[in-house]
Amino acid sequence: MNLKKILLLLIISSSIQISWIQPDKEFKQLSLKVIPDHDFYIDETEITNVNYREYLAYLKKKGRMEEYKAAYPDTTVWHNDLAYNEPYARYYLTHPAYSNYPVVGVSLEQARKYCEWRTYVVNKTLRMRGSNVDSVVFRLPTEKEWREAYIGTQLNQVLYPWGYDELRMKGSKKRDDGLFRANIRTGNGVFAHLNDEGFITLPVGSYWPNSIGLYNMVGNVSEWVEEGKLMGSNWNDGAYRGSYDYEPAVEDSGFIASYAGFRCVMEMVKITDIKKKEHKLNKRFFKKYFISLYEDSMGQTSAAQYECTNELFQYYLKATNKSNPIQDQNWAQYTPYLKYQQHSTSDEFRHHPVVNVSYEDAVHFCEWLTGVYREVIDDPNAVIKLPTEKEWLYAARQKRQNVMYPWGGPCTRNSKGAFIANFCPDLEEFLIRDSSGKWVYVYPENEMERRRKADGTEFTAPVDSYYPNHIDIYNIAGNAAEMLETKGTTKGGSWNSPELYLQNNISQTYDEPRADVGFRVFLITS
Repeated sequence: MNLKKILLLLIISSSIQISWIQPDKEFKQLSLKVIPDHDFYIDETEITNVNYREYLAYLKKKGRMEEYKAAYPDTTVWHNDLAYNEPYARYYLTHPAYSNYPVVGVSLEQARKYCEWRTYVVNKTLRMRGSNVDSVVFRLPTEKEWREAYIGTQLNQVLYPWGYDELRMKGSKKRDDGLFRANIRTGNGVFAHLNDEGFITLPVGSYWPNSIGLYNMVGNVSEWVEEGKLMGSNWNDGAYRGSYDYEPAVEDSGFIASYAGFRCVMEMVKITDIKKKEHKLNKRFFKKYFISLYEDSMGQTSAAQYECTNELFQYYLKATNKSNPIQDQNWAQYTPYLKYQQHSTSDEFRHHPVVNVSYEDAVHFCEWLTGVYREVIDDPNAVIKLPTEKEWLYAARQKRQNVMYPWGGPCTRNSKGAFIANFCPDLEEFLIRDSSGKWVYVYPENEMERRRKADGTEFTAPVDSYYPNHIDIYNIAGNAAEMLETKGTTKGGSWNSPELYLQNNISQTYDEPRADVGFRVFLITS
């Protein structure tokens, strides 16, 4: 079963439906939404009482009574907020009438434990079904992730997730116009809870979703994030706490309340190994793969049109019966998302440049490909290798000795303002004068992320992305810095480089496998 098929099974209207153990007929499937341009999914709604009861039922069924007791929500939280509240304390968690209401009275640690359990049972189910999604992780969102989900497709400047500052519906169907957009406290006194139709919490699908289909990012319950903060307003609080720019305090580790709940995020850690289909390394492949550069006394020199891909490198490993030497763990210093630690083997990255390989592994790959080429083309003198600086420069600029970039120069954008390569550009919006009058770039805390994403790709991109130079060689500047024959030297810059290192006459050094260093092969024939 390939990735396309598994996504068709899991994705319904851009949401992923995952169900596991079903302790009773009340069970409601959880739906996860894709966050645009990000590497995680998030629950469409807060975790409900029936979702949490499923967790409790599992612990009880397995006889894990100490864990069951530790996981049980504190229902006495209702005693703190209302005049007559015994029915809520007694029935809110367990009565079928409240099954689809958000679970409350759960501490930060209890929410984390629920995520751990959900990870276990979903992975178990995926294995039982023989799914291509080999591993997922559920956890609480970070504050940054929660805010990104809150915004959805709106601009960063919005005050609320529905895109404007007013708390009531406007410009909608006539029957909805003027209704409150969220379950919040709208004034003083107990009846202030009723103005928005909710006395306490309401079912998790109430009100209107944000631009990516997430319900109650403002109102209903405030939500735990990994840093120990409760994000968003709730049924017992004013709207101001739900605004985008509100900064909640870090709560005590054991804090619980009748207005505190949570939702989970999910990462797909491993989605299928690269297909074991046979790579057709025949005459047609090599003829298309290499672009002729020049001929001299050494013979004809050609360059690969693309950087070496994960798919081609994995084919080499299979053909030579080698274990995978790629150090995918190096991605951890650039991104917390676990899928990148499957960069070399995940089907998602099959057409991306292979990175995190050693110089020796690249040389061994070239030796293997040389043998394949000699056999297929019947040329016993052919050599496939890493390029010298002279060979690389010719592929980048040909006879144009003074051009700054492979595409000519001196700009890194085309006439329409789009970046020409995958790198880490400086952004004019952050260029200011310092106290001495000198122009300097001043970035916010997420400087590198914003810069890397500015060209459309945060990390590596497929090897045929962006614009080729005038002889159709792709990404000889940007994407992955390319090893030279001289060990420890690269040319062309990478997704992690400022524009200076994209220039033809600039080199960089490396001393070990890196997430921003790959290679391109060159061919010498007689």
